[in-house]
Amino acid sequence: MKFKELDHVILRKEVSFVDDGDEGILPVGTKGVIVHIYPNPNVVIVEFFDQDWETICVEDIAIGFLELDETV
Repeated sequence: MKFKELDHVILRKEVSFVDDGDEGILPVGTKGVIVHIYPNPNVVIVEFFDQDWETICVEDIAIGFLELDETV
């Protein structure tokens, strides 16, 4: 599946994160937006959000952990 910047995505697998001193677990179903695609198209940068659309973290993540969010 080809992703592009600003695509809305959903996590398919649980992921741990460390971002600016905060750390935690992003559960399956966490929503985010792709903010950058590296030249290696298997890794993207995603900004993940909580239910109120407040930023949780920004993480590099393999595209195999993501699916397009068709609800947006």
